[in-house]
Amino acid sequence: MGITRQAVGTRLRYGWKANGRNGYHGYAWRHEFPQVDLDIWCHTNAIDRDCRDVETVEAEIVYLIRKAGDWPRFQTEIHFRRATAAHRSVAARIASLYGIEE
Repeated sequence: MGITRQAVGTRLRYGWKANGRNGYHGYAWRHEFPQVDLDIWCHTNAIDRDCRDVETVEAEIVYLIRKAGDWPRFQTEIHFRRATAAHRSVAARIASLYGIEE
């Protein structure tokens, strides 16, 4: 999981090719899997490109994964914010797509 304000291709290329210079080592999972599936979701009506709602939903999804039994293996950063019922509802809908139930 993660967030970007740049083109997805640019973000993925950067995370895939990083070599530790400037402190960024890229995606840890790139060394573990020969291929991956990528699902992208976005906040279509964010005000001023504010990412707090997306980060809050991300944290709620991570909570649901953890509650189901495990910490997401490659989750390296998370921003906890006060979640509303709307954040929890969106997180539950996304998580259910992957068989993660409340």
